[in-house]
Amino acid sequence: MKIKYLLKNIINIHLIIILLAATGCNPDTIKTDNDLPANQKLIEQAERAVKRKDFSEAVKVYLDIADRLTSPESEKMKVKAALASLETGSTLLAERTYANLLNTEFARTNPKSLHFLQIKILYIKGDMNIVLQEIDRYGEKIDSEYAGEILKLRASIYEDEGSYILAASDICKLKEIKSETPETDKLFQEKIWDLLQHVSADELNNIMPPPPNSFGGWIELAYYFKQYSHNKSKLKSVISGWHQRYPHHSAYGDFIDRLINKPKKSSAATITKNPTVTLGNIPSNIGVLLPLSGKLRGPASSILDGIIAATMDMPQSERPVIRVYDSSDSPIRAAERAVAEGAEIIIGPLKKNAIIAINEHGISIPLLALNYISNSSFNKNEDVAENIIQFGLLPEHEAAEAARHAFADGHRSMLVLTPNDSWGQRIGAAFAENFRFLGGEILSEGTFDPDDTDLSGSVKMLLHYDKNPRYISKGSRVNQAVDAIFFGAKPIQARILRPLFNFYRAQNIPAYTVSRVYGGRPDPDADIDMKGVSFVDIPWMLSEHESPVRVMLANNYKGRMARYPRFFAVGIDSINMLSHIDSMQQMPGYRFNGHTGSLTVENGLVKRALFIAEFKDGTPEPRSSN
Repeated sequence: MKIKYLLKNIINIHLIIILLAATGCNPDTIKTDNDLPANQKLIEQAERAVKRKDFSEAVKVYLDIADRLTSPESEKMKVKAALASLETGSTLLAERTYANLLNTEFARTNPKSLHFLQIKILYIKGDMNIVLQEIDRYGEKIDSEYAGEILKLRASIYEDEGSYILAASDICKLKEIKSETPETDKLFQEKIWDLLQHVSADELNNIMPPPPNSFGGWIELAYYFKQYSHNKSKLKSVISGWHQRYPHHSAYGDFIDRLINKPKKSSAATITKNPTVTLGNIPSNIGVLLPLSGKLRGPASSILDGIIAATMDMPQSERPVIRVYDSSDSPIRAAERAVAEGAEIIIGPLKKNAIIAINEHGISIPLLALNYISNSSFNKNEDVAENIIQFGLLPEHEAAEAARHAFADGHRSMLVLTPNDSWGQRIGAAFAENFRFLGGEILSEGTFDPDDTDLSGSVKMLLHYDKNPRYISKGSRVNQAVDAIFFGAKPIQARILRPLFNFYRAQNIPAYTVSRVYGGRPDPDADIDMKGVSFVDIPWMLSEHESPVRVMLANNYKGRMARYPRFFAVGIDSINMLSHIDSMQQMPGYRFNGHTGSLTVENGLVKRALFIAEFKDGTPEPRSSN
């Protein structure tokens, strides 16, 4: 099935290339037929192809129509062909079309259509921040033909980022202009409601606008269901008042009746004030503390979606109740509320200072923190409570694992090169500390500007290329005393560093680094010069691309899976390891093999053994030793 899917996409891309070459996308081509009704059958044929998701056929037909028409109708068909081509995952035709039309009369008279094409190209390339900026900047200029698509696109990005209020607001606007039948109206209602279920009652109450705002009616309704879902008589009473304020709201009637009469899930747990904690099994009532606003909203939303995915993978009778609390402003108050509402264990918070605050205040139930109080995960802070376990994606873990793998590969003397920022200092120090602890030697350490693209000076200084001839042999590489190099860099700088190592006679020296070098998607063309570079990463990124849960999350959260893929794995493991926590604490060496690594617990600290992969022909290949 995978091969069939790949072949289909290869055929789609090849067809686009052929069509691109054949048409040239030339806006000045002279046409002879501008009779739209005469081409209506072809237009309908293209639209049917889009509906059945045969986008390659749609591209072909739209370009055929374009060849029959004159400006501006011809260019409009080319834009439709370009938009259809983007659905195949290729931007080739769309970028060529955009470039060729950019400085034409069509661009001057139809800026909205062309701008929408630009936005879609940016979206397919995954640069969501720029997409949002473009939509916000030119939103009022978007052609009404694409207004619905713009709202749908922006709602998708907001949902991926965890901005559920903004996503629901756009779906509400989309409902007003696109809801044509009772069936579509029902789908829009359910989507709005589903998005608002991710928002806490406090946040809903804080942003609730006054009547007759239609979206405000949804927010108020969601708030009431969160507050009074366990008291039907009270719920019906407040809904009666709500209906007086929103007499024509589309949710009134069948939709609300379905919500009120919806049967409770069999997985619901009885809420008690002092629950008995048994971690041999998944607790039935779990509180999740995450920052649902601010700069960590994207990673936090990805963790939450991982948690939900893990619970949905359980038998329904064993699924715990998950209650989510926003820890952005007051983590202590959020934790206290979770305890008061019957949580048997808390997952989170994510921010380090929030964990410190809860630890200093005290917590009466176990807490699986999603970060470490100290940057060193090797020695637990003595002031941390016994019922707090620390778990997360600590960069120092990766540096330590890189040192372990390098030493296991037989290397005993290494060079270290990292950016001169906080992250670089942390991983450089962790690597050196662990490599020396194992018995290795660090011969030289260097740094570079993380924003610089000319790194030759830093590489020459690290290798003592100019100053110390004894470091350079007369042969093809640095003196044999250097076994390997450890470096830290983003992909764009790593692709500069490896060729520089080669140029300055270190081409035969293996290099090791951490997961930041790999974005999660193989890019053989860009990484072709990365031969000899090994990096540590979690199993989720290296060997689980076809796992059902990952495929499901990738399909539903395309944007966030591109930017925060590892945080989904954190969410899944934070749930799945709960049934192993007792054994991990009480039995030294007990391992839970999760998506974030092979996990152990020492002194309340979760430690991760990571996979290692090596670039070969531009593609990372996990080693068999994993």
